[in-house]
Amino acid sequence: RPVLELILNCLPRRARLHLAPLDAIETPLALRRGAAEGAPSARLIIWRAEELLPEALFPFSNGFPNEIEVRLGQVLNRIEGVVRLHQANDRGVPLFLSTLALPGNLSNPLFAAQHRSGLFSALGRVNQKIYSVATDNSGVYVLDLAAWAAGEGKPHASPALDFMAREPLSASGQMGFAHFVARCLRPLIAPSRKALAVDLDHALWGGVLGEDGGAGPQLGP
Repeated sequence: RPVLELILNCLPRRARLHLAPLDAIETPLALRRGAAEGAPSARLIIWRAEELLPEALFPFSNGFPNEIEVRLGQVLNRIEGVVRLHQANDRGVPLFLSTLALPGNLSNPLFAAQHRSGLFSALGRVNQKIYSVATDNSGVYVLDLAAWAAGEGKPHASPALDFMAREPLSASGQMGFAHFVARCLRPLIAPSRKALAVDLDHALWGGVLGEDGGAGPQLGP
């Protein structure tokens, strides 16, 4: 939560944070608000491979490869279902779906790259689905967490913090992540400034144009 609060502080507007559990994210999406309830400025869904598709991290304990394929299909269908619910109830609200970054600790990264049901392929297929639903649905955007994490490198992650406090990001990673998300959200939820209004007399020039005439105002320091 502190990282999400930091994201809000990076936005040029007063915002409130409402959290929902990932394992039941469909419930708040399916609820219809009353007339007095305002629509959210944006909806952001951040996935982690460890939570969305944990079976792929331990394939031989979860029926690799057939059961992994079944579970992957369920995840892909779930992504489509989340978008359908959002579009049905909050079509005008921007929806950001994060891609899945590679986990910081892999027990067997070599094997993860050797099979179409392996972790690397599975994450790639999930991310491809996220790109596809964003392409096919107006108002759905990609928060490319995978690209951000790859650019930041290993220092963004903290396995120790993740183990002790379920906080996967290091201190520098939290700052970088907050700024990254704020940059993605700001153009869509913060109004752009298209005009600058300033006074003229005694501001852009010295004197009063209407009283001194065209030759009267003084320009320069």
